[in-house]
Amino acid sequence: MFSAFPLSDPELASQARKLLERPSSLDIPLVQGPFISLSEAFAKGQSIQEMADTGVLHPVMPGLIGYPTMLYLHQQQVSEVAKAGQHMLVSTGTSSGKEQGVI
Repeated sequence: MFSAFPLSDPELASQARKLLERPSSLDIPLVQGPFISLSEAFAKGQSIQEMADTGVLHPVMPGLIGYPTMLYLHQQQVSEVAKAGQHMLVSTGTSSGKEQGVI
């Protein structure tokens, strides 16, 4: 099976198959790179220590968390919302610390 959504036009499907069945993935014109991300870094929030000092995080958290010492702003905001007992939905980019549950 070539795709879960095959092309219905036989000529177009043949062209796509020829492009994707080259000996090397570096030889496929549909895949180019290397890429450099020019997107801005995620906004910085408070440090773990500052959040513990303000009562958003438990006072022992700075000693338990070896990294990161500085949260991204969206991580800080999630912590504040959770501390207030509210619901939240977070949608953020790759490598933005979604898996780093602080609370």
